[in-house]
Amino acid sequence: MKQTKKTSNDTSPSPISALKLRLATDRLTGVILGITFIAAVAIVLATTQFGSVFPLLRPSDYEIGSVAERDHVVERDILYLDQEATRLKREAAGKLVLPIFRVNERIGEERLQSYSEFRERLLALRREESSLDTVFLKLQVEFPGVLSKEQLAHLLDTNVPSTVFEQAGTILGQIFETGLIKLPEQDTELLSPGAIEVWRWMGGRLVKEEYSLEDVLTKNNLESWIEERFPEIPVRLLPPTKDLVRAFAIENGFFDTKETEKSRQKAMEEVDPVQAKLVQDQVILRRGDIIDTETAARIRALGEYSVTVNLNSIAGNVLFLLILFFFALFLFQERVVGRSLKHSQVLLIAATVLIFLLATALLARFFTPAEGIPFSVILPTAAISILVTLIVSTRAGIALSLILALLVLPVADMDPYSFLFVLLTGVAGTAVVQRAERRIDLVRAGAYLSALNIVLLVFFALLQSIGRSWLLPVLGWSILNGFVSSMISLGFLPILEHGLNTASRFRLIELSDLNAPILKRMLSLAPGTYNHSISVANLAESACSAIGANALLARVGAYYHDI
Repeated sequence: MKQTKKTSNDTSPSPISALKLRLATDRLTGVILGITFIAAVAIVLATTQFGSVFPLLRPSDYEIGSVAERDHVVERDILYLDQEATRLKREAAGKLVLPIFRVNERIGEERLQSYSEFRERLLALRREESSLDTVFLKLQVEFPGVLSKEQLAHLLDTNVPSTVFEQAGTILGQIFETGLIKLPEQDTELLSPGAIEVWRWMGGRLVKEEYSLEDVLTKNNLESWIEERFPEIPVRLLPPTKDLVRAFAIENGFFDTKETEKSRQKAMEEVDPVQAKLVQDQVILRRGDIIDTETAARIRALGEYSVTVNLNSIAGNVLFLLILFFFALFLFQERVVGRSLKHSQVLLIAATVLIFLLATALLARFFTPAEGIPFSVILPTAAISILVTLIVSTRAGIALSLILALLVLPVADMDPYSFLFVLLTGVAGTAVVQRAERRIDLVRAGAYLSALNIVLLVFFALLQSIGRSWLLPVLGWSILNGFVSSMISLGFLPILEHGLNTASRFRLIELSDLNAPILKRMLSLAPGTYNHSISVANLAESACSAIGANALLARVGAYYHDI
């Protein structure tokens, strides 16, 4: 006997072997599990690493001047582009570019040509006419307004007008070569660098030179420039020389808007963006604070402008989900949950896990309860465990509650209170429907869940030593969570029963009613068969109760086995 028992134990498959056999022979289950795992990884990574999606959905979270609805704490080190600092840096770089002035050589050539013609004509008139008035009038006919009568008289009184003309011509040549610059009169921002860049063509090549504003040759400093550059001019010849220079010196250097803008744009593009860093656990904003420009940029950086990915965190989350995935495969084996799961039940559990995880990820971003209350209070975990308990089994409901609680951890920043609330409310949902025989009992279960929620949340609040303002939020959220969970389970149970073609305890109890029309008809048409079915039902129920099988299912099956 002992040897036979040992042989029987040796031939029973291990949990791993049983799992391999199930996956090898049931490809559909493997496909469902694979899709579930990939989707879960995508949801968790999108929440923990690529949170830029969520701020876009809630632009009010970083609207300047608004009141923060929740705390904003940095979950990991983030490098982001400081747009305001980058803009200021680029604007400064653009303003530091010197304004460009181009010298127009054609203006100087034409002006020197006109000066030569004036000189030749004046010297010729001086030789032909002796009268100052006649010389002046003839000059006015050909060169009106060049020199006044007094200036002409002063020039002729030097007795060496040719020398004066030679000196003035030399000065004009240098002026037009250097460039007589026309500076803007009012645009002080343009000249903020304190210097300009002058472009001119010399010897067939473009020459670019920088000048401080004090050294730029303009009409305002023309006379001082002449005295400084040509100290060899005799004092008595200096006034007529200046008169001639002033008469023919015109501005030939002008601001080049296009080239200046191009240079400034290039300088701004070459500026490296300013990077700022947010450190893990750094508190950016507290609930109730007013959001300013700098804070809004930091909040936006938590998602939109994140330029780093925490590879360690990604690897840790994927490994955590992988371990959790294999743990779930072990929990939902036949020897643990008490039955072999059908495809419809596997699909139900997989869909439930993904919907719960997605809802958790979204609510973790957009919902912040009162201080001391875990955000998972808004999750109807008990409704999920109730549905799975009634449709699959009690063990399956408890196992799913544990899996859902573990799934909350990476999304909720490993918050132990969120984990405990999901786990305990899930297990409580399984417990409160153990003796439920009518659908209305689910409403009563909601009251039990609300009471349990109050106890849990009060316990959490006391552990965190928060103020006295937690009492009303605790009562409100506890009752709401319990009531919503019962309503969800009550509403979805009939849909799942028919959709999955399964019989829950409530449906079996309804079918076991001897006043059902089909059973009453059998009693009237075939009383012998009816009595036989009742006897078989009693025997089957007693046998199943003795071995721990589903006595209610056996009883209902016996009632209808001859129909």
